[in-house]
Amino acid sequence: MADTSTRRDRLRDWAAPALLGANRGLQIGDRYLAAWCLDLFAVAVAAAGDQQRAAAILAAVDTSWHAMHVERPAEFAALVASFLASHPLAPLAESGVSR
Repeated sequence: MADTSTRRDRLRDWAAPALLGANRGLQIGDRYLAAWCLDLFAVAVAAAGDQQRAAAILAAVDTSWHAMHVERPAEFAALVASFLASHPLAPLAESGVSR
């Protein structure tokens, strides 16, 4: 569904469901679901025009994937990379966000 939304330029519509999914993942202890949904949330936030917030979220999610010793699922990593190629984010150092 995320891929279809990307192709139709409707990712903004995914912010609320993605955040709900991340919350549910944390409630049931599914860190992978939470990280996946937060990745989608970050892309939706960037699509809505808030690049600084999206960059901060992606940096935090990168850290969580690393802490779990897991790479992003290939199909979703490709989706994020494709989106970011056309919507570059400000680096965290420039955005004033710190980890």
